[in-house]
Amino acid sequence: MLFAKLQLMEINRTTLIQWYNRTSKKQERQVLESGISATIPKLVSDKTLLEPLTKPAVLNVHTSAPSFTFVLPKNTSGLAWKSAMVAEKKATTRMIPNYFCSHG
Repeated sequence: MLFAKLQLMEINRTTLIQWYNRTSKKQERQVLESGISATIPKLVSDKTLLEPLTKPAVLNVHTSAPSFTFVLPKNTSGLAWKSAMVAEKKATTRMIPNYFCSHG
């Protein structure tokens, strides 16, 4: 035993957890499938099915829908910047209450 050349691999926590989870799942699957016989579903029906519908040679185009015209809103470019500037000015002009001011 003293002269055996056995090299042990370093196992970290992640490797050990992965091995345990994989083994547990395999055992759980075996227990769950132990009483079940797997059936292979049939690819062919026992009943006679209806024939598929055929495509028409020409598609009908309906023109009875009313035409729709999209109305673009007015140009609002730059207004977001202006409203941000107004909000910034309002924030800087607020009065500081007296109890925050130090009287030296």
